Amino acid sequence: MGMAFSAAGAAILGTVAVVGTFIAAAAKGWAESERLRTALIATGNAAGVSAGQLDAMAKGVGDATGQYGDARKAIELFAASGKVAGAGMAGLAQQAINMSKVTGDSIDKSVAKIIELGEKPADTIAKLNEQYHVLTGAQYAQIAALEAEGKVREAARLANSIDAQAMADRAKDVEDNAGSMVKAAHWVAAEWGKAWDAMKGLGRTQSDWEKAADLQKRLDSLMQPRVNPTTGAWSTPTDTPETK
Repeated sequence: MGMAFSAAGAAILGTVAVVGTFIAAAAKGWAESERLRTALIATGNAAGVSAGQLDAMAKGVGDATGQYGDARKAIELFAASGKVAGAGMAGLAQQAINMSKVTGDSIDKSVAKIIELGEKPADTIAKLNEQYHVLTGAQYAQIAALEAEGKVREAARLANSIDAQAMADRAKDVEDNAGSMVKAAHWVAAEWGKAWDAMKGLGRTQSDWEKAADLQKRLDSLMQPRVNPTTGAWSTPTDTPETK
């Protein structure tokens, strides 16, 4: 009886812990959605997208990089800046993650540097080039000439594309040259990040279709056979207990 009680108690405690984790994740996901929504409102929706679209961008960048937390933070920072618009925000977020990986800077500093590239392209790319050697003399001359002609947006686009490609190549080199233990640790971190981001999704804004799909998945999960912690027998939620 004591062993059965202990097994049942352990199962209950385990269930409580899992439920607590989901509640914490949902609360964090809701808070993230609120920050995105607030950022859009505060900037007059300069980004030109919805909070749901930003959420989808963050998930896509997280899937591509394995850095779900940084992806979401980068999207939030770009949206809050009021200086970045449209679907191109996803590419900038990935660039920020690569830059952070290469330079060792925080995602906040990487995002700030990319925004600065858009405002002062020649100056900013020159400073980056001093340390990271991302462009040729001819490329710099072209960026500086465009900016001098008042074509700041074109200069920024060129400077940003050069930096993005350089950081993507360097980030890949960092990954390729990492030891097996480091790669394994990165894989574990990415998988956990993916799972945690999915749990946080419970608290985020979803479309009716997404809510229905999630509900169906949860119902399917509840209907899966389980082991009875007391008897060790397999059962399903539709099984009725025997009467004695």
